[in-house]
Parts: sequence; C-alpha cells; structure tokens
Amino acid sequence: MKSTTKGALCYLLWWITGLIFLATEKEDEFVRKNAAQSFLLGLFFTVANVVLGFIPFIGGIVSALLSLLAFVLWILLMVKASQNTYFRIPLAADLAEAYCLNLFK
Repeated sequence: MKSTTKGALCYLLWWITGLIFLATEKEDEFVRKNAAQSFLLGLFFTVANVVLGFIPFIGGIVSALLSLLAFVLWILLMVKASQNTYFRIPLAADLAEAYCLNLFK
C-alpha cells in the first residue's frame, strides 16, 4: 500500500486507526506522524465530547461546535495526507511527535 494511502487511512477512525498504524508501521515516518496526530486528536475529541455531555445545554452547544470542527479537520487531514502533505495541527502535532511516536518504537 502506498504511503499516502496509509497516511489518509490513519484518520479514517481517528484514534482507533491511529493506534493501529502506530503499532504496526515501523519504517515510514510520514505514516507514523499522521498516525500519532490522528491518535492524539481522536482522543482529545472523544474525551472532550464525553465530558461536555455532562454539562446541560451549554455543553451540548460546545459539543456540537467541537464535532463540526472535528469533521472539518477529519476531511482536511485525510485530503492532505492523500496528497503526501503532513498537515501539522500546531499543539497536537508537537505533543504527538513528542509522546505518541515514542510509545511505539
């Protein structure tokens, strides 16, 4: 499978596919960076939506806006990865490269 295809697939199911590609891909740095970023972003959006679910009304509004942001990022990141471009989300990419990549060496 091509590196660009793997990079795009990292984002398919957010943290789940990110974790799968982090655990299985050992050679391709492009795929590993996309997988780490996908894993971290997926965890963030999942945890944030669960926590916001406990806050009446305002939590629902913020959760809906966060879900819209996640959807836009999901499309953008998959398209960029399929174009062989590692699109860095500033804080997420830094944390992903510093911590997630080291977990699965």
